[in-house]
Parts: sequence; structure tokens; C-alpha cells
Amino acid sequence: DSGSLGVHDVGGLVDTSGELVDRQYAYWEREIHALLIFLARNKHLSVDELRRAVESLEPEMYNILTYYERWTSALCSLLIERGLITRHDLEISMGEQAKDSEPTFLVGNKIRVKPEGTTRRWRKPHLRIPGYIHGAIGTVEAVRGYFQDPAYAAFREQSPPQPLYTVRFNIHDIWASFPNASARTDTVTLDIFQPWLESAQGAVPELNETTSLSNASNSADSCSFAVDGQQTSHGSIESHGHGDENAHEHGHQHLSRLEVECRAVEREGEEFPLQPLADALILTLERRGLVTRSDLRLIVDSLDTIKRQGHGSRLVARAWVDLEFKQRLLKDASAAAAELGIQASNYARASSVDFSVHPEHTRHEAGETLLRVVENTVSDHHLVVCTLCSCYPVAVLGLSPDWYKSRRYRAMAVREPRALLREFGLHLDDAVALHVHDSTAEVRYMVLPRRPAGTDEWDEARLAALVTRDCMIGVALPHAYPPAATTAVAALSPPP
Repeated sequence: DSGSLGVHDVGGLVDTSGELVDRQYAYWEREIHALLIFLARNKHLSVDELRRAVESLEPEMYNILTYYERWTSALCSLLIERGLITRHDLEISMGEQAKDSEPTFLVGNKIRVKPEGTTRRWRKPHLRIPGYIHGAIGTVEAVRGYFQDPAYAAFREQSPPQPLYTVRFNIHDIWASFPNASARTDTVTLDIFQPWLESAQGAVPELNETTSLSNASNSADSCSFAVDGQQTSHGSIESHGHGDENAHEHGHQHLSRLEVECRAVEREGEEFPLQPLADALILTLERRGLVTRSDLRLIVDSLDTIKRQGHGSRLVARAWVDLEFKQRLLKDASAAAAELGIQASNYARASSVDFSVHPEHTRHEAGETLLRVVENTVSDHHLVVCTLCSCYPVAVLGLSPDWYKSRRYRAMAVREPRALLREFGLHLDDAVALHVHDSTAEVRYMVLPRRPAGTDEWDEARLAALVTRDCMIGVALPHAYPPAATTAVAALSPPP
């Protein structure tokens, strides 16, 4: 299911399958986030362009890929679209590229059409292989010579000419679950390029209706990485061969010890099908002289620092002990944050601006985000979400949690927010008004939670330690002592 705008529009959907999981992002995911920041900062592309590219992903692909795999796919498409890299560059970095080769198969050979996997897609290609035939076994009827591969030609890209075969298939074998639909002598022929074929000598057709229809669904709008048929290895770019003359100079990634250790740990855990593509993208940009690993490492470190230093927690603690600062924070969060040396926008302005003076007339720079702080009170509670993607005050809270990006959180937050909060263990009294803020544009929201009772004598540093990320999103409350699992907001004492 999806909303009227497309698969990314999930606000209010009834299908909220999945779990609200909070996991540590792998290093490659943080690196891809850093890459977007670097590319936007250097005017190579914009966040809006990234959103458009993510929203253009096929629904099946969008739902299969993880958040930063979608970013990887979108960035590849955008950078090729902008002419900054080419698909050929990516293939070289992946250790796979189309090669001019002699025909592998002879008339009479049994072959299998390679299945089109959805897990390595990164753009929608132009394919001339019907979905129903993927995985089918047939017999080579003729070798038709060399032709330009349409999968490349559709994008005005060059590739070595590929052998084209006419292959005959038995219709009864393809549609085995429809035994009366055709005679065993009925056949269909297709013309298929060599990269999509593999030997099937001695194999017995095993296709049935379920397999065929599944393949058709997967392939109808397929966008597989590599040579649209030559599936790339699932291994890391670090282990690719030295087939080109520049392999010695460019064939290795020179990573820091920390990065090497992080990647080694990641390979032992969850598999991300597009992680090798993410590595290849960064390597390609390095070769083009557009970015270095050091550039990205600095940004990753800065994102990690935001979380460690607790910028948001410092703002909340100061507001709790300084009423005048709180008023300034609620009126102009950017200016108030600057008092503590905190940049509240995801974009650094060339000059400072007082947004509190006639804010309706302020002209904001391209890419600039505006932080708005909303205050919880004894009668009001605030919750932050982005139903279209994952807009979030990264500059003050660091990277958003994985569950914040999930379909379940984004769908439930605007349809049944109280039920959603109960899943986080937060039970709102019916007398408390709940206000949901859907961050669909350039405004980023942060919740100023109520100060817990029993903290009157606490200093600012001790108070800051109570303020968690979840409190500032609105799915939790700060407590001076471990809370009971079913504590209601209305039962808490008003702040001092």
C-alpha cells in the first residue's frame, strides 16, 4: 500500500507491518549520509534531488531496500544523470564490466535464462527480456551475430557488442501448472543477449506457475546493477581483481584501521545487498577527484560528535534552568542555540540572521533548514515525524534512529499516535492534548520536554543527562528516577 503521492507517502496507512527497531548504523551507512552532505555542500546535487530520486524507485525495490540502500541507489542515478560519473565507472569499481567476447553457446546447447534479482537494483533499466522467461531452460536455435546491448543504448551509453541468440522454449515447461493450456510440442522463441544466459546442460526444467509469475513480477521493471544480466559479486569492492591497467594505482581502497575494523565487523552481521554498490560509488568518486575518504571521515566524525556531545540535551537543560533562554529558544531556536555555540540548521549560512524579527519576510538560502522547538506542558504533548521520508534535526540530535524512518512509525504517527506512543511505553492521559508535527518541508522540530519533579536542586549538567533523544522526538519522557511502565503524563507533577 502507498499514499496518493507514491510508495514513499505512508502517513496514515493501515498496513503498518514491521517493528520499531533501534539499531546502530553500520559505518558504510553513516558514510553514505556523509556523502550526501558533502555533495550538497559542494553544489553537486541537492537534498530535494535525492528525495525525487528515492521517490522514483520502483515500489518493490523501495520496500526491499533499507534506508541507506535507497540513498545509494538514488545517488548513483543522480550522479550519472548529472554527468559526474558513468555507469561504466561504477562497473569498473565493482570489478565487473561488459566485455567483448566470442559466442559462448552453440546451436543445440541447453541454456538457462538468468533470474533477475531485485536485491541489487539501483535504477530502472531498459530490458528486452520478458519477465516470464527468467529462470526458464531452453535450447539455442541460432546465433544471430553481435549487436549493441539495448540496456546500454537506452541511456546513450556505450558497451562492447554482445552475441545475440534465438532460444526455443517449451511452453508446457514454462507454465507447468496449466497442463491443458498447451500441447507438449508447443514452443516459443525469444532473442536473448549472451550476458543473460548460462549453461544448463543436463538440467531438467523445474518451472511452475509460482516461479514464473514471481519472476515476471520481479523483472517487469527490473533495474539490476552491473551488466543487466551479469550479476556482480556480493563481495566487497576491496577484493576485486586487477583486470585493468590502472588496477595497481586505483584497485585498492586505502582505509584507516578504524574503518577496516568496522567493515570487518559489519561483514559478520546483517547483509546489505547494496553495500558493495555504496563502496563502488565512493571509490568511483575518489577516482574522479570529487571526494576523498578523508572528506567523508570528517563528516562522519562530526555526526558522531553531535550525538556524543548532546547538543539537544544541552539546549533543553539550559531552558529548564533559565526561563529567559527558554523563551528565546521557543521564539528563535537558531539564535538561542548559537548562544551555546550550536548550529541548529543543517545548512551553514554565510551570515547570521535574526529570524525572530519579521520571520514571515525572511528569505532562506537554498537547502537551509529552520529549527522549531515545541514545548510539552501539563496539558500538551508533542510528537515529531516525517511521513514522506525522514526529515529530522540532525544538526542538534545527530542521525535519526532507524525506527524513525520505518514504515510503521511514519504511518501510525498521524493516524493513531496514542497507540504508537504506547508501543514505546508512553501512556498519555486522555486530558492531555497530543500535537503531531509532520516535518514535510524545511522546518525541523525538536520537543522541549517537561522538567521532571524532584530536580529542583540539580545543576545544568546533571539535568542534561536526563534528556534522551527519544524525549526530544516525543516518544518518551525524562525521569529523575526509573519510571513505572504505565505512568501517565497527567499524573506527573508540573515543572518547577
